[in-house]
Amino acid sequence: MKMLFVGNAFKRDMKFAAKRGRSIKKMLSLLDCLVRDGDLPARCRPHRLSGVYAGLWAISNPTSF
Repeated sequence: MKMLFVGNAFKRDMKFAAKRGRSIKKMLSLLDCLVRDGDLPARCRPHRLSGVYAGLWAISNPTSF
C-alpha cells in the first residue's frame, strides 16, 4: 500500500472542485484506488503526458468525477 501526501495545493484544489460542484466522494474513491492498487478504472482513461509534462499522468474524462 502506498502513502498519500496531502499538501496545501491538494487541499486548495479539492476545495475549488467542491465549489464547482464536483463529487468529492468520487474523487476520494479514485484516490483510494490509486493508494491501494496503483491502477485507475478504465472509465477514467488515464494516459501519460508528453513534452514539458513528460513523466506525468492525466485523466481525460472529467465527467467521471
